[in-house]
Amino acid sequence: MYLVVLHMERNECAEILTKLANTKINSIMRYPIKIQDVLKNDIIYKTLTSKKEFLKDSFCRFERKYFAVDYYNISDGAYFKKDKIVFVEYDQAYEKKGILKCAEYSALPINY
Repeated sequence: MYLVVLHMERNECAEILTKLANTKINSIMRYPIKIQDVLKNDIIYKTLTSKKEFLKDSFCRFERKYFAVDYYNISDGAYFKKDKIVFVEYDQAYEKKGILKCAEYSALPINY
């Protein structure tokens, strides 16, 4: 099992990691991330257990929110406010940019 450390406030990170640890989903590893850190055209999920997939698109200046298109229905979509926590599946690109830092499981986060 891996522990994910994010660039967030300490209490925010601890709360999300606690929720992740208490879930019983083992087959799907989704990691919380802020919407502005998600790469364009990457698949995102609104919640940890949601089945609906979205493709992140660009920032809508009119709405002042990030737009994501429904993966299976391109005429549908959703807007996300800045700093909204969404979930992504693991990708090495996030680790290379320093957005996600994965380490072996320990009692405390790496930057605690």
